[in-house]
Amino acid sequence: MGLDQDDGPHQPFAGDSFEDFVRSRSTHLFQLALLLAGQNQAGAEDLAQVALERAWRRQAFRPWDRNPEPYVRRILTNLSIDRWRQLRRRAQQQLEDAGVTSAAGDPAGAVATRDLLLRMLAKLPPRQRAVLVLRYWEEQSEAEIADLLGCSIGTVKSHASRGLHGCASWRECTKMRGQGVRRCRGIVNEIESALGEAMRRAVEGTRPRHSVLEVVRRRHRRWKFRMAAGSAAAVAVAVTTALTFGNVWRH
Repeated sequence: MGLDQDDGPHQPFAGDSFEDFVRSRSTHLFQLALLLAGQNQAGAEDLAQVALERAWRRQAFRPWDRNPEPYVRRILTNLSIDRWRQLRRRAQQQLEDAGVTSAAGDPAGAVATRDLLLRMLAKLPPRQRAVLVLRYWEEQSEAEIADLLGCSIGTVKSHASRGLHGCASWRECTKMRGQGVRRCRGIVNEIESALGEAMRRAVEGTRPRHSVLEVVRRRHRRWKFRMAAGSAAAVAVAVTTALTFGNVWRH
């Protein structure tokens, strides 16, 4: 079966079922997961699949007005933060092993700069990385990010500022120390303007290796089986307990 179709990064969902949503938006959500996971393919696939299956599991209890994407984005982002230690370790290894290739018409220097930015992004603490990804790739406002992360706008601004300074090479700022902090701020401003483009280029054309819909379906079927098995076991225990106490009562 072929890979899922996707309507593009910022297209509204127009389907009728959750399966339509997964089929339509899975590639974009995978790309978001890829940036949140520090460019780790396996980690990103797992994040996207788990987030979608959890949202599918909860849709009966949490109705949404035709577009579940904000809810799925919230689950995906929080999952990436909760699992940051494992994903960060894998992401750094992958980035260290990855070679830098120059696309046609793309100067090697620009490719190297973007590669460095992505390496620094992957090394950031998870909340700082999530804020930068949501701000400069998802193009979310500070208020939207604050609502998604459950924090204040001031906290979002603080994470963004620290993340941008973290992406700036401390060595470069140290070299410029004799020229004052204005030059260091200039480096941070350059990074801010280049970060969105770097992330866009990094995930452009990337897709999950397998149909996300099929994997999510399998996960969902396993969850329903476990729930049914758990319910059956609970009923069996209740019946056994009732019979046992009934026998004791008669005696």
